[in-house]
Amino acid sequence: MPAGAGVLDQAAREISGITYPVDNAIFGNLRQAAYSLSPARSNLNVLGCNLANGALNGTEVGTAIMVPVCLGDVLSKVKIIIGTTKGKKVEAGYAALYAGKKGGVLLAQSKSAKLAETVVAENELTFTLESNVEVTKAMAPNGYIYVVVNLEAETMPSVHGVSIATAIQKALGTVTGAPEFLAASVGSGLKTAAEATLGTTTAVAVIPACVVY
Repeated sequence: MPAGAGVLDQAAREISGITYPVDNAIFGNLRQAAYSLSPARSNLNVLGCNLANGALNGTEVGTAIMVPVCLGDVLSKVKIIIGTTKGKKVEAGYAALYAGKKGGVLLAQSKSAKLAETVVAENELTFTLESNVEVTKAMAPNGYIYVVVNLEAETMPSVHGVSIATAIQKALGTVTGAPEFLAASVGSGLKTAAEATLGTTTAVAVIPACVVY
């Protein structure tokens, strides 16, 4: 009998039948913190793992990232991977989840924290949401949500991720239901509180590797 046969996850799927995404092996079989039967969700499931070091958006400018999810996922943490440049004097930082549609509403954010010199090169950066998010159809009508990461820093860190030309992202976004972008800049002068809705976005070529769990 296959491992997990007869055991259902929170979306009433038999664990042995889940084939996509497959347990996020690149993240060490990371599980959803609030529901360990289900795997973490990552944009690498659709982007692949041909990673490179790239720039994060500027200080106090959010980086919005499309992340595929499944209905019933219970999400409480966000993780990105810092690249070769560390953050310097990071006065504030948070991650927030938004519904996966144009102008999507804020679902939850992490409490903003003074990270100072703790945003270390070649290491993970993890945010814990102030409240868990259980994904519904209204939140992810087309199978994805948007994650926004914002830092206020003297020197912004770089991130590991995938590079895809903005023109290609925009072309993909013309497909009905497809995300407008895979990564984008959003907002300006952002401090410690996430905006109530996802503002005007501009696609960027560097797409940070991101996992929610």
